[in-house]
Amino acid sequence: MATIVGKVVAFHDCFVQDTPFNIAQPIYILGPKTGISVTLPADSELIIEWCACYPRTVVIVTVDGIFHTSNGFLNIVELKFPPSLIPSTMIHKVKNVGIVFPNVYILIENSLYLASIGQVINIGELYFPHVDFIGIEAATWCSEAYPYFEGELSEIILWSQDEIFLGYPDSKFHSLITARLLREKLKLP
Repeated sequence: MATIVGKVVAFHDCFVQDTPFNIAQPIYILGPKTGISVTLPADSELIIEWCACYPRTVVIVTVDGIFHTSNGFLNIVELKFPPSLIPSTMIHKVKNVGIVFPNVYILIENSLYLASIGQVINIGELYFPHVDFIGIEAATWCSEAYPYFEGELSEIILWSQDEIFLGYPDSKFHSLITARLLREKLKLP
């Protein structure tokens, strides 16, 4: 655990002061050790996702695969999918990723997958069988720096055309609001 103290500095596009960060952490491998690569569509810009509380943890998505490091690029491991988990028509359709340490959410086409130590599962099929997701975003702040007194802080937000969901620790999800109600409240067409 390291603490940035003194003068306010910019770190991961945020101004921080007297903020604790976990610098050292063990190397771990997400997903199975063998399997198939999933990638961005051809000619796509790469996606780089950093973890808010563990700045040495990064996921990079390219046209060659999804790569993960938990030690600041000293070791990089490709995240593989079990061949039976994903249709071959979707292996080149990664849209986005979100890190919720130590796990990674992966949006492929409109399906949501969760990579954890040693496995990848179709979390959309388990928790949201009839939802076609169009976006995900993980927390961009470290919750340890923001004390709270009751309840839990969400770690990820997921959305479809019709609904927005918040994700909490231990794969708990709650509907936040429907898109129709949000448009009404914001007075949008």
